[in-house]
Amino acid sequence: MVISEKIRCNFYNVGYCRYHDKGCKFFHPEESCNIEGCDYRSCPKRHQRDCKFYKYRSFCKRGTNCQFKHVKNNTPESKNEKIKDIEAKVVEKDDLIITLESTIAKLNGTVVYQDKLKSSMDKVVASLKHAENVIEAKDKEITAKNAEIDEQVKKENKSKAIIKELEQKLSDKSNELNKQVKRNEVIQN
Repeated sequence: MVISEKIRCNFYNVGYCRYHDKGCKFFHPEESCNIEGCDYRSCPKRHQRDCKFYKYRSFCKRGTNCQFKHVKNNTPESKNEKIKDIEAKVVEKDDLIITLESTIAKLNGTVVYQDKLKSSMDKVVASLKHAENVIEAKDKEITAKNAEIDEQVKKENKSKAIIKELEQKLSDKSNELNKQVKRNEVIQN
């Protein structure tokens, strides 16, 4: 049951009305307007939108039953626009690839530098460990030499003490002998 022959179905006017076959209450114009820039609100004809499936894929599963306009997008201008869009995307992707390759090279350089730095640090650590071992061995030698010197100093001190003791005894004996010689001289005189 149609409400009015004058009130158009807004859905059908531009494309799809789900109640088209089920008795939509609004008017469905059959004649399509092919004037570009026409104001669809005041024009009594139908202003279908393009079927996006048919336009971009050249196929629509609804076929002739589709309520949208089937227009192929095969104009040279549209193909050129698509080519330009694709070329722009390719250039954009190429720039991204170059940027990523540069970043990867920098990261690889950093990794190589870090590997060289680690290798150098390992060599320095090995040298320091070797130096530490050499110092430790020298410390042991010095400790042993110091022990020998201490023993020699003790022996020298002991020898000096013995010499002093002997010198004292010798001095005492000499004094005693001198006294005896003086007594003997006094007795003989």
